[in-house]
Amino acid sequence: NIDKNQVLRYLGYKGQEFSSEINTLMEECIKEIKTLITLRATYKYSSVHINNQANLVDINLKLKGKDILHHLEESNKCCVMAATLGSKVDRKILYYEKVNMTKAVILDACATTAIEEYCDLIENEVKKEVEKDKLNINWRYSPGYGDLDISIQRELLKSLDAERTIGL
Repeated sequence: NIDKNQVLRYLGYKGQEFSSEINTLMEECIKEIKTLITLRATYKYSSVHINNQANLVDINLKLKGKDILHHLEESNKCCVMAATLGSKVDRKILYYEKVNMTKAVILDACATTAIEEYCDLIENEVKKEVEKDKLNINWRYSPGYGDLDISIQRELLKSLDAERTIGL
């Protein structure tokens, strides 16, 4: 399910009116993206050791930045995940960028909404798994948040073997 209100939020709407044409395009994009999506995800748990960086020992990943250190400071374990909607979505957005930029932007907002909703499902799955061990989870944190450099994304995907497991 793709929440239209979230799509509007990603488009930057804050309660203002929008045209029936935009509404129609949004409905079309929501329908279309559902035909394009191939949901895939992977995740791994790791012990966390904190010194001047967050060391995710079991997956050999080092995270630098004050914000991620603060985020993980009370943690002894971490779940690292990657998720994708599949390459058809990206290809279709690129196509629309050439022929209909408005539709490209709306489809991109639909994709952002879809991946966030999918990550919410995975997060709930993880929450159920860790509750069995009487553990709690913190909120999701991604490369690019705070001072965690987005360039760590490549290393993170490698540590998850995401290319082989989910084609990412």
